[in-house]
Amino acid sequence: MPLGGPALTYGELELVRQWILAGAPRQGQVVDPTVLTDTTRYVPQEFKALQPPQNGVQFHLGPFPVQPNFDREFFYYEPLNHSEDRFIKRMEMRLRPGSHHFILYTYRDDTPYFILNGVRTQARTYRDIRDANGNYIGANLFPMQFQQFFAGTQWPALDYHFPPGVALRLPAGKGFDLNAHYANRRDSEIEGEVYVNLHFADPEEVEHIAEVLFLNNTDIALPPKQITTLTKTYTTHQRMHIFQLFSHAHEHMTEFRVEIVGGPRDGELIYIAYDWEHPPILEIDPPLTLEPGQGLRLIATYNNWTDRTLRFGLLSSDEMMILFGYYYTDSVTGLESGESAVVPDRFALQPNFPNPFNPQTTIEFDLPVATHIHLAIYDAAGRQVKVLADGLFTAGRHRVVWNARAYSSGVYFARLTAAGRQWTRKLLLVR
Repeated sequence: MPLGGPALTYGELELVRQWILAGAPRQGQVVDPTVLTDTTRYVPQEFKALQPPQNGVQFHLGPFPVQPNFDREFFYYEPLNHSEDRFIKRMEMRLRPGSHHFILYTYRDDTPYFILNGVRTQARTYRDIRDANGNYIGANLFPMQFQQFFAGTQWPALDYHFPPGVALRLPAGKGFDLNAHYANRRDSEIEGEVYVNLHFADPEEVEHIAEVLFLNNTDIALPPKQITTLTKTYTTHQRMHIFQLFSHAHEHMTEFRVEIVGGPRDGELIYIAYDWEHPPILEIDPPLTLEPGQGLRLIATYNNWTDRTLRFGLLSSDEMMILFGYYYTDSVTGLESGESAVVPDRFALQPNFPNPFNPQTTIEFDLPVATHIHLAIYDAAGRQVKVLADGLFTAGRHRVVWNARAYSSGVYFARLTAAGRQWTRKLLLVR
């Protein structure tokens, strides 16, 4: 196809997409030609300010400078003074050209006071993660380990409505740390700017709380001058209804696929992305229901054209392999005005009970988002003796029971691994 011609129509793009999914055969017809009747073409939206929502809140960043040939990423804390939970039914975002991503983060309840206080005292100031020479600023990076994803996009324009009766909960008293990342590949300075509107829902209309799906594979090592495909499988232990998915990777990603694992649709491709800068946002209606034991398989291909091994990192020249999304469970909120939905706001491994115990004890752990976890028992010498849970768990409090009938008396440790962090509890088995 010669360069310089008009952009492909949506119908032509759909034909190519279906042809690729059919294996890109050289002969035969595998696509219904009626898809070509859609002759509309993508027209980039002009960046312009958003009008503030009638019932909601607006955030505005910039304009701010991005120096030539530089990745500028920063945080900007916006305090909120709401005394009751808010529920978000619609999100609008507008990003000036040159943006890599924009994310809204909250902070977990277990964030140390000195960290959260340090962020709050710098409210409405730009906290860059790198200085003008490209060196990381540790004081601005450290709070990231306590952040919790709320919403975000890589698209220059987003207007998303949650399904009827579904809303995203913003806990009372929470503020947002706004995270903007611009990648300037030009030899001249550019301007960045972001608008965000969050539209509030009437609590009485909320039937299901939207929970965040966050599947993050940090085990990335891409050899230089090679094409590498990474695969990571996540299985769930609870029934969940997924209604949105979108991927996140960096500039070396050439393909990002998601398949269903288990059940009657085992192996079915449900998501595919080729554009790392603007990954598609898949809206699933009706939602994809995963039963316990089923899950998702992430398959990402990268072309490392550099002379160095690429690993997980924050720069657009590093790499990532993340699947975001939203889902809800079968529980119905029954919320009334002023009432809160009980969802953990932090990762936690609760004290086991009873303790000391003989022969069994109950261990509970809290997850603020759906993610892959590993919960295991270790003896006093540090040897793993029992895996209690390993897989994709939904947000909420979870309970497992360890029956230690086959183990001798002594000190043991329960260790929870989730989202790149670990929590440990001491257990005492007494015969």
